[in-house]
Amino acid sequence: MLVQGALYASTIALLAVQFTYRYVTVFKAQKLYYFQGFYFFFWILYVIWFAFEWAMGLYYFASLDDYSIEYMRAEMKDFYKLNIDQTTNFIVVVYESIPQSTNAKVRWWNLCCTFNMTFVMCFQYSIMIYCGRQLYYDMNEKISNLSKQLRKLHRQIFKTLVLQITTPTIVLFSPLVFTLYAPLFDLRLSVPTGVFLSGFSLYPALDAFVLMYVITDYRKAFQIIFTTDRLLLV
Repeated sequence: MLVQGALYASTIALLAVQFTYRYVTVFKAQKLYYFQGFYFFFWILYVIWFAFEWAMGLYYFASLDDYSIEYMRAEMKDFYKLNIDQTTNFIVVVYESIPQSTNAKVRWWNLCCTFNMTFVMCFQYSIMIYCGRQLYYDMNEKISNLSKQLRKLHRQIFKTLVLQITTPTIVLFSPLVFTLYAPLFDLRLSVPTGVFLSGFSLYPALDAFVLMYVITDYRKAFQIIFTTDRLLLV
């Protein structure tokens, strides 16, 4: 779970870096040196930092305790046929029942895990939204002096970015948002979250498909390869 969480955070951090690079390329080309040489390691550290923050948030704020173990014991046994004592888990239980009372108290330690994940996601998503918005409203003016071929390429790249922000919204952010915030409403539901989280695995394929579909050179190369393979099979 720690590794999976770190990989998820690094993925969305890389998306933010990608949008930042495209924004700098179009609007602040004189600062492209920030993506070259020694500065390149800053972006690597940027991605590593958020991966580390996500993993440590899971480790410190969502580690098992006696209450969370007992809270999930019956669920694990009835629906997954597993003994929770023999599995590795990170569990976020937002509310803890108070004995001999109808009230409950907030488990702030576990809730900090939700806050940490929210911060990481919102920070990356804000960068993507800002850069995408600037590209949408101001890119035509910036590229008006470029050659026809370069203008076409920039527009294709922009379409790619639009789809690349839509795709992770659907398959990366939405499933986790549901899983992350459902416990806040203290609903007595048994939802197979694995079905939602499996959407993460769709992203690499969808991202590659977006590039092949929008960028003309990639699309032509794919068509040539597909046509050649088809002729060989025939």
